[in-house]
Amino acid sequence: MGELPRGTVTFLFTDVENSSALWERDGATMMTALARHVSLLRETVAAHGGVLFKTVGDGTQSAFPTAPAALNAAHAAQRVLLAEPWPDSLGPLRACMALHAGEAEPRDGDYLAAPLNRLARLLGMARGGQILVSEAVEQLAQDSLPVGGRLQELGEMRLRDLKRAERVFVFVHPDLPGDIALPVASEQQIRHFPPSLTPFVGRDDEICAIAALVEAPNVHLVTLTGPGGIGKTRLAIQVGERLASSFAGGAVFVDLAPLRDPALVLPTIATALGLREATGRTLINQIHGFLAERETLLILDNFEHLLGSATVIASLLGESDVELLVTSRAPLRLQGEHEYPVPTLRLPSDTERNNAAALAMNEAVALFVDRAQAVRPDFVLTDANASVIADICARLDGLPLAIELAAARIKVLPPAALLSRLERRLPLLTGGRRDAPARQRTLRDTIAWSHGLLAPEECTLFRRLGVFVGGWTLEAAEGIVNPEQDLDVLGGLTTLVEMSLVRLDETGAEPRFGMLETIREFAVDRLSEANEDASIRERHAAFYLDVAEMAEPELVRANQVEWLDRLSADSPNITAALGWFLEQDRIEEGLRLCVAMRFYWFRRAPFDEGSRWFSAFLERLSPTVAPRIQARAIAAAGSFNHWLGNLDKARALNEEALSLFREAADLIGEARLLRNLASVAIDLGKLDDAETFLDQSCTVAERSGNPRSVADAIGLRGTLAFARADYKRAAAELKDASERYRTLGDVASLMDATGDAGYMTALDGDIAGAGALFEESLNLAVELGARDRISWALLGAGNLAANIGESAQAVRLLAAADRIQRSMQEDLRPSVDAIQNRILEEQRHSLGETAFEAAWEEGRALQMERAVAEARAVIATLSARAR
Repeated sequence: MGELPRGTVTFLFTDVENSSALWERDGATMMTALARHVSLLRETVAAHGGVLFKTVGDGTQSAFPTAPAALNAAHAAQRVLLAEPWPDSLGPLRACMALHAGEAEPRDGDYLAAPLNRLARLLGMARGGQILVSEAVEQLAQDSLPVGGRLQELGEMRLRDLKRAERVFVFVHPDLPGDIALPVASEQQIRHFPPSLTPFVGRDDEICAIAALVEAPNVHLVTLTGPGGIGKTRLAIQVGERLASSFAGGAVFVDLAPLRDPALVLPTIATALGLREATGRTLINQIHGFLAERETLLILDNFEHLLGSATVIASLLGESDVELLVTSRAPLRLQGEHEYPVPTLRLPSDTERNNAAALAMNEAVALFVDRAQAVRPDFVLTDANASVIADICARLDGLPLAIELAAARIKVLPPAALLSRLERRLPLLTGGRRDAPARQRTLRDTIAWSHGLLAPEECTLFRRLGVFVGGWTLEAAEGIVNPEQDLDVLGGLTTLVEMSLVRLDETGAEPRFGMLETIREFAVDRLSEANEDASIRERHAAFYLDVAEMAEPELVRANQVEWLDRLSADSPNITAALGWFLEQDRIEEGLRLCVAMRFYWFRRAPFDEGSRWFSAFLERLSPTVAPRIQARAIAAAGSFNHWLGNLDKARALNEEALSLFREAADLIGEARLLRNLASVAIDLGKLDDAETFLDQSCTVAERSGNPRSVADAIGLRGTLAFARADYKRAAAELKDASERYRTLGDVASLMDATGDAGYMTALDGDIAGAGALFEESLNLAVELGARDRISWALLGAGNLAANIGESAQAVRLLAAADRIQRSMQEDLRPSVDAIQNRILEEQRHSLGETAFEAAWEEGRALQMERAVAEARAVIATLSARAR
């Protein structure tokens, strides 16, 4: 990167229009296209004397020493991007661009300067293919414009959260699209909006979506719904400020929170409009007459406790050319109503968590930092506290009011101390502003406001639903919270969803319900007060034990993906059930649940999760536990210790389990344990012992008549051949095992065997054949959500990339695999580790130290979806070459 300019600096910010939709449409192609997009921008910026110093998501930030250079670069970049032949599946990647200038000094390869905030707001107004310019840039560049171009003044614009309006220009040139809608200058028609005493943070996507909905043809009533504290009011105000100039009558805000009588809704609206009841005309007719003369956006705030007056709103819609934007914890249930459920703030991703610069762009964290600095001006987000702040926001579900109340505690509690006290959220989240409505001074008051609107049977259902952790299905609710069969569970859930106390998720195969954790804590408190917590938790644990045992045999059958997904959805509930069994010293039931979950933990969880639960229950093992359950539990504990690299402990547990299976004359169990002992022996380097165990396993497997046991033994023969560096035999044995699993319909074992066979085939020199095997394994791993096998396929693709001379891509893929393996606490076999280290050293030598480290860091930062897309690109390249 070149030297960053200082002093008066002109900044160019860019973003890709509709990028979220493009990622959703074709993520793999979008990854490649975006890399090309950024590369073109970087080249163009550099050619005009600038420096592209940061990429943020799909956007870029560049700095120039002069304004003419920046404007020329923006013009040239738009021409290059518009001319680029983008993939047909995506269409053109249209860039939004904005320029602003001001005093700035670089620091650690970045800028922290006031002009950047103003520029970010200006960029938010630009459309794809447009270049917006601030007055500062217009003054500096007007005498040196690109040939044939001009700056067209758009007038003064109100930039979100900034008090001073900005005089905005758009750069017009014959080379650029001329049919793009231009931003419209504000005419200051907003009336009756409460003052915003704190900055509004984030929500750009939501503001755009709601504004588009309000402006859509034939849409006249939009209702923002969501629980208390989610930010409906502030969001409605922001939308109103954005749209006010689009309405001849402006935008009028009406606060309904103080009202208790539905009959007062109309007089309150009339007062906000400046009307007084006149003789001979009803109030409704006056309002109709006023609104008929003026196209007006009417914002009605806090409607949930006045739903009895919803028919009055219907009459307004029927007689006037009026647009209504309503905030309510429950929908109005009127014809033509368009409901917009307000989401919580986006939480930090794994790649953002430990990087303060990346984390500062996250809206939940940005809100926390802003409110923390209001009470403690010296508070700073740093790499040292970044992960703790991210955890605080996650613990609070991204709920704005909860984040604000927690941030206020920074005055006396450092971030780590604050996080430790959030196990119980509601007692801590108090002390809101004295000028805030009473219902929003503590989080408990906010939830209690909604709870107080429920009928008694709905209150009963609400508190019992607090037993669920991470969500539930209708079947689970009916099976657990309605023991006397006296509750209308479906009807009650419908009301709770409408009141925003329960959330409905329809993204999966079957609908699921859930609560924000702060609301769930309120429900659990009510459950305890009613002395129902023990009985409901008992029913909850028993229900999920049944679910897990029903799932267990399906996890090695053709429909295993469906069951893995179901267990994934209910994993938090199953964890809660395990905790209940342990707390109540119900060891046999706890071990039954552990055994039923072992395949799931192996595929979808860090390996130490299963190990910890088995250890916790086995430490309390008593002779009263059935021998078969003991044997299966000890065997599973041995496997988890093996995967974690605890080889001596794994061997001891496997030997103990083998004795139990032999006592029970369980041939399938005996064959499996002999195979497990062989696998441990391979990793201990005792290959002759391994062969002895494996021969015994094959013999017992044949006697058992179980084809899966036979396939397992053949697959391990391939692993033993690999340990002896006989790669040809290793590949052959694993391919044999793969076909047997394919016949059995055991998708998970097929995924394992094809992945291992791919590795052996590559070592045997058949690169194209290895690519086909890795592709099958990777596709199955993605389908199953098996992160361990995804990492193995990335490892294989990295090796293939190295083999065809793509060193940087190889390092990125190997780094991405390493990150996943470390997150799962997975140990590679020593022989695999040695091969990978050799390949990495070869790439280090090929690239040089600096380029190698850069590629490694890029790979470590890759999201798993993008790493998978890159691996598929490598395999596709190999396939194309083979043809």
